Amino acid sequence: MKIEDCGSKFFFLLYIFFVHLHCKSIHLIQFMKRFISIFALLLCLTTVSAQSKQQLRVAYIIEQMKFDRATAAKVKPTITEFVEALHKNKDKHDEIQDKYAAAEEKGKLTDAQAEELMQSKFKKDAGELEIRRKYYASLKAIVGAVKARNIMALSNDKLSKKK
Repeated sequence: MKIEDCGSKFFFLLYIFFVHLHCKSIHLIQFMKRFISIFALLLCLTTVSAQSKQQLRVAYIIEQMKFDRATAAKVKPTITEFVEALHKNKDKHDEIQDKYAAAEEKGKLTDAQAEELMQSKFKKDAGELEIRRKYYASLKAIVGAVKARNIMALSNDKLSKKK
């Protein structure tokens, strides 16, 4: 069952509930409308997937680089692959971090867990370096060294820095 299906069924059941009450109060109807609006907004915000975050990152980089349409069309597939590779590399480490988050917060991380976390971080950092080297070479061939370097720098930007 999809989240969208659950949301629409929820709204339908909520509507039936209020109709069943034979609510004649305008205040109750206004409350229901506001509640449904807020719930719908929250549902939409929580369904933003990692894929769309990656697409936002790619769009942000292309926008900041101020590429013309032809250059943007040439470079976009490479930037997309680059961003996806970075994300996939980071996900592996995040899984291990999540696995031990509770123990770390309680201060009860064992030596073996700490070792696994550090080895995972080293592997993530090494993987990121390899990804950056690979895609820097690809981007450099398309747009030159200066622009390729700027793309690499923008891939680290927080999207909240966007004006």
